[in-house]
Amino acid sequence: WFVLKGLVFVGALSGIAFVLLAQHIKGGRVKRGLKFGLGHWLLMTPWFEFYLPYNVMHEPVMLVLLECALWLCVAIVTGMYMSLVAPEQ
Repeated sequence: WFVLKGLVFVGALSGIAFVLLAQHIKGGRVKRGLKFGLGHWLLMTPWFEFYLPYNVMHEPVMLVLLECALWLCVAIVTGMYMSLVAPEQ
C-alpha cells in the first residue's frame, strides 16, 4: 500500500506543478505538454538514473541510457495527457 500511496502522492504533485506552470508555458496544448514532459524529465531522470542505478547498483551504462530513454517517453506522455485534460487557461 505504501508504494501505491506514494505513486498517487507524486502524481498529485506533478499535476499541481502542471497547473501552476501551464500558464507560463507558451504554445498550444501539444507544445505545452511536450515542454512540461521534457522539463519533468530533465529535473528527475538524469539525477535519479545516474545516482541509484549507475553509481549504487552498478548497472551497465547502456542499460542506464535505455532507462533514461524510457523515462523520457513516460514523462512526455504524462505531460501530453495533463496538457490535454487540463482546462484552457
